[in-house]
Amino acid sequence: MALLPIFLRFLAHFEGIPRRTGLELSLMTRYFIFQVIHSFLIVTLSGGLIQALPGLLNNPTSVPTLLASNLPQASTFFLTYITLQGLTGAAGGILQIVPLVVYYVKLIILGSTPRSIYKIKFTLRNVAWGTTFPSLTLIVVIALVYTPLQPITAGLAFATFWLFYKLWTYLFLYVLDQPASGDTGGLFFPKAIQHIFVGLYVQQICLAALFFLARNQNKKASAIPEGALMIVLIIFTAGFHFVVNQSYGPLVTALPLTLAHKSYGMPHQPSLPSGEPEDDMAQENEEADAEEAAQGKKPAVAVRDTRGATDGFDKAKQIENGDDDEEVRPLRERAATMPTDFNHPATVEPQRPIWIPRDELGLADAEAKSMLAQGIDVSMKDAEMNERGKIAVDGRPPKDMV
Repeated sequence: MALLPIFLRFLAHFEGIPRRTGLELSLMTRYFIFQVIHSFLIVTLSGGLIQALPGLLNNPTSVPTLLASNLPQASTFFLTYITLQGLTGAAGGILQIVPLVVYYVKLIILGSTPRSIYKIKFTLRNVAWGTTFPSLTLIVVIALVYTPLQPITAGLAFATFWLFYKLWTYLFLYVLDQPASGDTGGLFFPKAIQHIFVGLYVQQICLAALFFLARNQNKKASAIPEGALMIVLIIFTAGFHFVVNQSYGPLVTALPLTLAHKSYGMPHQPSLPSGEPEDDMAQENEEADAEEAAQGKKPAVAVRDTRGATDGFDKAKQIENGDDDEEVRPLRERAATMPTDFNHPATVEPQRPIWIPRDELGLADAEAKSMLAQGIDVSMKDAEMNERGKIAVDGRPPKDMV
């Protein structure tokens, strides 16, 4: 189970997903599907079938009665599972024993430069949302399915989520961080809502099956109306699910038009005078261009279009060469305000100074003088190396760049 998220991340990367947040979103869906099938459905079905197997062999005609009575007995396992997750999960999250061991292992293996040591010691860990959400939504699915069968499940689930609330409050205040590179704009929440709908479907299908399998003392179906009502409830749930997806689904991949003025590159269309349609203005412009071309005051349309094919390249070269004229200046100002999120870091970030630790023999001083003589920015601030080669860092990297 511990290696499964790593393998699923590799599959998502092999699929061609370029962003780290996209990998986490893909992992969240895949891992939840595995959890529901492997950790819930298989356990539920196998537990009920194994208990009912002797009766099925002796009396094959009693399949509905045996299944209806034995399938709910798997709730004991899930009651234990929810309790165990609440107690050990919260305690393990507070203890943080695995991150503590990983911390010292990283210092030994990866702590070879001042920047790497600073990153290990002083930067906060990120949240692995792709594996965190499925583990929590699985508890929601179990609680939804087994609460009608064992009402105590609701109380245990409430206690578990209360402990998790206290745990994650502490972690987000003192342990974890959410950098901008891992922000999805809230895309994990819609997926979590879809997971809850899965729990509702499983709950309603299981209840409908139990109602249809229920038998009275005369071996006849005794809950047909209840089963029919569950079928109607499934239809209502599917309809509500469809309405939610149709209403809010487009907002997952696109911004609403009310926020268009805040986006980059919003085209500005000048307002037309009242009473002048666009077609009339376009026709007047074409006629004016044709008259000027005929009088020799303006080049023909074909010549103008040919020049326009190379204008963009020429202006791009002028911007690159630093030329400053009336035509290029607005383009340069516009390029300065455009987003650089997908540019290569070397084209938008300043060159980081080399950070080397000061040593007792003075080798770092000599190396720093040699680099400065060659025009290379170097710093030895807040970094020292002892006689054993261990590096100690007492401050932030030069120019606050990790």
